[in-house]
Amino acid sequence: GMFGSFFSVMSWRSLGEAYSLCRSAARGAGMPWGMADECGRAARWLLRNRLPLTPLLALLENREGVCGVDPDSRPLCGAESGLGLCPISAGVFLADSASRLSWEGGCDLADAAHPVLIAPFLPVWGEEVELKWRGARVFMRRGEVLVRSDGDAVLDSQAAHVAVRIREEMRIPEGMVLADYAPPEEEFWVRMGKLAARTYVPSGEVSRRDAGAAGSDND
Repeated sequence: GMFGSFFSVMSWRSLGEAYSLCRSAARGAGMPWGMADECGRAARWLLRNRLPLTPLLALLENREGVCGVDPDSRPLCGAESGLGLCPISAGVFLADSASRLSWEGGCDLADAAHPVLIAPFLPVWGEEVELKWRGARVFMRRGEVLVRSDGDAVLDSQAAHVAVRIREEMRIPEGMVLADYAPPEEEFWVRMGKLAARTYVPSGEVSRRDAGAAGSDND
């Protein structure tokens, strides 16, 4: 199929495996199950559309360090602390508000962490949606994802201003190309696995094991 050659590069990683591993990693990073589910879905979408997955790992490994308020409390503003919106929370908010906000033609977010992670939540807005921040544009059109990036701007860990726009029948902006980021290296999956492993051991077990009381032949 059309994705055959792409996924052969990923060796044994399938979209389903990416979903479940990233979902477990999000849970291990302290996200509630509903949000962890959204992380898994976002990972699957990013991989399928050849957008970078590394920002998701960066978010999960340091969520407290980059994310301030949840958009549930002040939907479209960043935190006073200088931290940004969690892009997963913001993405869920945008998807849930799609009918209202798309009718308004779009919306703006102040201070978002890892803004590319908002992209998976926008196709529900309609056929042609654009996500942009300084130096980067992601344009979704009828199942295709196009990007333009000054340097590594698509990988930015923070954006002071993120715009989401409906662009019906828009001409493709100059210099945009089909997204074609390589799937992550093995190191990425190993680190996701470490986050996921936090969900597999009950906290009592961890403290007992750390105390050296219980050994297992299964390690």
